[in-house]
Amino acid sequence: MPAPYRRILVALDGSTESDTALNIGIETAQKHDSTLALCHIVDDHTLQELRNQNPDLMLHALLQKGMDIIAHGRTQAEDAGLHDVRIFIQEGSPKEVIPEVIAKTFVTDLLIAGASGMGHDQSFILGSVSEHTSRTASCDVLLVRNHSSSP
Repeated sequence: MPAPYRRILVALDGSTESDTALNIGIETAQKHDSTLALCHIVDDHTLQELRNQNPDLMLHALLQKGMDIIAHGRTQAEDAGLHDVRIFIQEGSPKEVIPEVIAKTFVTDLLIAGASGMGHDQSFILGSVSEHTSRTASCDVLLVRNHSSSP
């Protein structure tokens, strides 16, 4: 039997799949008495597109949205009885920052993320965040799919 997951990282982007990933992360952390970390990445591709309009205002709005997503996740985890919830909010490319920076910094055993998330339309052009994460992460990866939102 594999060793229990002690350090679980859940990537949140506000999608219904990331909400499901959060629920699974909370349940798994409870089961293994693990430390849970939540991360949100302010996608630099989105920022590049918006910089010409009003860069400071756009960055502030995207950071605020990310903080709201993370705060909601933290509240949900703490309400479920988890007391050691870590938070990571960064700017960058989610498919690089999540597996190559945050997962390594947190020394993650299990990374949980939505299979398509909010960036579904951009994945055609840029490549899937979940696909890249599952290939490059040095830990186990669980990709959550909401069957009602799948094609």
